[in-house]
Amino acid sequence: MKLNSVVDENTIIFETNCTILSIIPKAIIHNKELKWHKAEEDYLTLKEIKEQLNGLFIRVISDSGLNGYIYEFGNYPNEKCWRLYGITKGYA
Repeated sequence: MKLNSVVDENTIIFETNCTILSIIPKAIIHNKELKWHKAEEDYLTLKEIKEQLNGLFIRVISDSGLNGYIYEFGNYPNEKCWRLYGITKGYA
């Protein structure tokens, strides 16, 4: 996957490995503010995160010790899709 490419909004994000930020207004969204699917590891899709945050400009950092991805929604005014903003080599 290349930087700035469109990301499938059904991509699963695990609660324990993520940080969610609102870009405008600038704030950290506490994971407890969202309703997560309960499973062995609680999760949401990027689409569900967007819906729960009412389409705010959002950045999701999903990483582990070995790799990670940074996704953004709403960075481009006329687009309503998720894009790959960054790739990490471990914890961001």
